[in-house]
Amino acid sequence: MPPGAASDRSSEAYGFAGSIAAVAATLAYLVRAYAPEPWLLPVGVAYYPSKYWALAVPSFVLVAAYMGSNLLLTPPPGSLHTVHDEYARERSMPSARGTGAEKPVEPIADIGIHQINHLIFDNR
Repeated sequence: MPPGAASDRSSEAYGFAGSIAAVAATLAYLVRAYAPEPWLLPVGVAYYPSKYWALAVPSFVLVAAYMGSNLLLTPPPGSLHTVHDEYARERSMPSARGTGAEKPVEPIADIGIHQINHLIFDNR
């Protein structure tokens, strides 16, 4: 028997037992959260917190994890990556193909920060 075979089998057993325990805990949680009270009393479940918390706590945890991952993956406000990155599209020069109401719609593009600063701060 190879030297690592015993530890491989024990980790497989722990993994199997852990997966069974996770499924059992999930089923118990779902039954507790969604089963009406008259179904729980004959089984012996008489004291438990409000069912609001059975649904609210996982929702709060998911929202907190989502917001935390967004905050971790967003560059800091002082970073230049918040102004310009590899996906930015520069505005092409407008074409003079049409006049008046016949001008075509320009393709979508990002507005440069210098243009924004000029529009906001130079007209004061």
